[in-house]
Amino acid sequence: MKPSARYRMDEQENGDDRRGIQSIDFVGKVLRALAAAPGPLNLKTLSIDTGVPAAKLHRYLTSLIRIGLASQHEKDGKYDLGPLAIRLGLAAMARRSVIDEAEKVLNDLLDRHGLTGHLSVWGEQGPVIVRTHHGGVPLVTSLGLGRVLPITRSATGLVFMAFLPEVATAPIARREANAATDKALLGRKVEDTRNRGVGFVDGTVIPGLAALSVPVFDFDGSLACALTATALDGAFGKDGADSAIAHELLAAANSIKG
Repeated sequence: MKPSARYRMDEQENGDDRRGIQSIDFVGKVLRALAAAPGPLNLKTLSIDTGVPAAKLHRYLTSLIRIGLASQHEKDGKYDLGPLAIRLGLAAMARRSVIDEAEKVLNDLLDRHGLTGHLSVWGEQGPVIVRTHHGGVPLVTSLGLGRVLPITRSATGLVFMAFLPEVATAPIARREANAATDKALLGRKVEDTRNRGVGFVDGTVIPGLAALSVPVFDFDGSLACALTATALDGAFGKDGADSAIAHELLAAANSIKG
């Protein structure tokens, strides 16, 4: 007896389900490779990293680009995470209780002092701003959501260099370095940030803008995020890391329980 049409339909649907699950696994492999890379990847490198033939990989990347999980640079054709992947990452961060508590603590302090500030987490390319707040008249800057901050020239970056393992920060620090970089001075700034618990810069990222940043630790002692307050140069004094606002910001961060 030949199988009924209904039986054949069920069999096809079950087969499609199995292929669908395999497809999701494969997409996960591609996204993990893109997320782990230090920067955009060409098709050949991505094929090697995932162990998937380039032709098959290209078909999947086309679909991932279409829905925003991947992107392709027009200039060199390299692949990277897309806008939807970034939004998903930010949404996941938004659900972490330590981030929520840290945001509230930061916003309260910024409101009290009429300052602008942001909350940053560590990303594949360095510190990424995931929350911003204006406690007074907003400072017009380029420090918006999704901005990746330099780790060698920003107060936020100094915090991550001071409290993350060197293996995580060293590759990015090397990429940022140039002939004018004073490595000895940078080392002293990182050590000072580690000892005081406060990173401070004045005008090294945006001319005329000073910034204070402090770490927030998770329940296991790992660095969860950095809280940063910004103001016009001179607002925090010559030694901003020892200012009253710096001490208040550090105390607020220390009150957060991951």
